[in-house]
Amino acid sequence: MSLHGKRIVFTGTLSMTRKEATKLASEAGALVTGSISKSTDIIVAESDAASTAKVLTAKAFGTEIWSEKDFSKALLKAKPKAKAKAKAKGRSPKAKAVPAVKSQHLFLDHAKNKEFDKVMKLVKENAGYVNAQPAGRWTALHQAAEAGDKKVVKFLLEHKADVALQTNDGQKPIDVAKASVKDLLKVPGKRKAAAAGLDKSTDSDCRLHLFEPMSATELAEKQGGWFAGDNEAFCEEGVQHLHMKTAPAEAKSIAQDLQKAVKGAYMPAGESDCAPMVIVISNAGEFTASDAILKALAVLEDVDGEMLHTKVMFADCDFGEMDNFCNTYGDEDEEEEEEDEHTKKLKKATKIMAKSLTDCFHLNFEDGIICAPQVWGGWTEDQKHIVGILGMRVWT
Repeated sequence: MSLHGKRIVFTGTLSMTRKEATKLASEAGALVTGSISKSTDIIVAESDAASTAKVLTAKAFGTEIWSEKDFSKALLKAKPKAKAKAKAKGRSPKAKAVPAVKSQHLFLDHAKNKEFDKVMKLVKENAGYVNAQPAGRWTALHQAAEAGDKKVVKFLLEHKADVALQTNDGQKPIDVAKASVKDLLKVPGKRKAAAAGLDKSTDSDCRLHLFEPMSATELAEKQGGWFAGDNEAFCEEGVQHLHMKTAPAEAKSIAQDLQKAVKGAYMPAGESDCAPMVIVISNAGEFTASDAILKALAVLEDVDGEMLHTKVMFADCDFGEMDNFCNTYGDEDEEEEEEDEHTKKLKKATKIMAKSLTDCFHLNFEDGIICAPQVWGGWTEDQKHIVGILGMRVWT
């Protein structure tokens, strides 16, 4: 009766919380998912869940059904493995202290002079600069919006620039923005309208393309069963992702190269591992990368009180300076041959992204979201489409 390497689902009311049960199972080497499938090994169900759809499905699949007592016995036999290094992967560095006022003025002088390379460099070094506004000056976002520089506006928004900050004369960034970037500054409002059903999709909306098309909920299940709180839902139902053959030509070509590189590979996923999945998000140019990914994956905004769209962590990546986009594969006790095989594939993918994409990034979710997607990728040269690798991670 071992949990190591098993896919496990919890249902019904346990004596411990779902989060506690998930933490214990993950420490014992199991992969906890939110819904049952043919690949599920164990379902832990108490008497109040004996006739639920999950248990009936488990019986139909021939899945092993445990009581909480069985689960507790398995935990006693388990040898939890420390995963501190894996858990630390992908976390964005915490913002440093707010810079001194003199430094803020120098930063805004760079923005005023349209020296945006210096602006972005300083923000990367210290996120405290992004909303600097000493003496009510124009923020860096005001300056980038006024210049109509879409790349810089996107960069600042990804780094939490505040679209609502006003100058001494009451102007927000959108008030001084060129028409080409005004939609970017409206994105948060658009997203809320879409969630309320007020914003109808069109053929020009950003869409997710896969080599194996499936629905948003099927994708979440295939990638480990993303979930938040005690709710299984993570993605909107009824959303169908598109086939890669319908992706824009430039993005599709890069995706095909990546697909060849990572075929058969596995990569670390926090306290588990997963197969990398190559994706294209088309027509993303009017969104920031994080907004485009949330929209394309059909991630729900509110799940059991967890405001998922506010839990995103976004970090810039220079894949040209990285050996492996997701660090090394596997645990210390994996055989050297297997580790080399997977790492070689991931390194090749890293080189492709470094060569073919611009403004590369890593998107993740905060630790409180137990099982969630991760995306490593970047923009096509025309800044219209995103190409990347979708994975997942389990953290408890």
